[in-house]
Amino acid sequence: MASVSASIRERILSPQHRAVLERAIAAEVITERGYWTAIHWLELAGLGFRGTQKRPECFPALMIPQHDPTGEYTYSVLRWDTPRFLHEREVKYDQPAGVGLRLDVPLRCIAGLRDPDQPLWWTEGSKKADALASRGLVAVSTPGVDGWRSWHAIPDLFGIPFKDRLVYCAYDSDVLTQRCVRPSSLLPAGWDKKARPCRYWTGPA
Repeated sequence: MASVSASIRERILSPQHRAVLERAIAAEVITERGYWTAIHWLELAGLGFRGTQKRPECFPALMIPQHDPTGEYTYSVLRWDTPRFLHEREVKYDQPAGVGLRLDVPLRCIAGLRDPDQPLWWTEGSKKADALASRGLVAVSTPGVDGWRSWHAIPDLFGIPFKDRLVYCAYDSDVLTQRCVRPSSLLPAGWDKKARPCRYWTGPA
């Protein structure tokens, strides 16, 4: 896995994508993550994306390498500059076909993740996690509010100490209003009965 991650880090991040990221993410965190820009579908070769996920008209795309709670590279998620459509539904993000949902942790948060004395910020999306990490906070990203429920993600939870830990659920504001969303966000309380209840910090939907 290390060699795959190293090759991704050698990719080029476009000035346009860098400018967008730097609005909320520190330059060193951008480098640690290894964000890069894919400008042609051929650049996705070997990353697990199906042909139907490589629409030429949707490029360029921001590539977002993912890392598990041990710091190992898992796969890359892409965000289209021009979203593709699937059954009339807009698709802004894609991940490799057949890959199970996993937790994603900014590399600088790995050590703090194991320290129960440090508050843990639980959020949706790698860019949000990186923005939190840029401010010295310990953050974990789930792919979707209920992504932690994936049987691929459950093993990622082991080894993260929740007992008596302060956990902030930093989702979009609709987490407090949508019935289908809020129960899914109660991860620490539901996963570890000894965890403190989540405190909610919400941003714009």
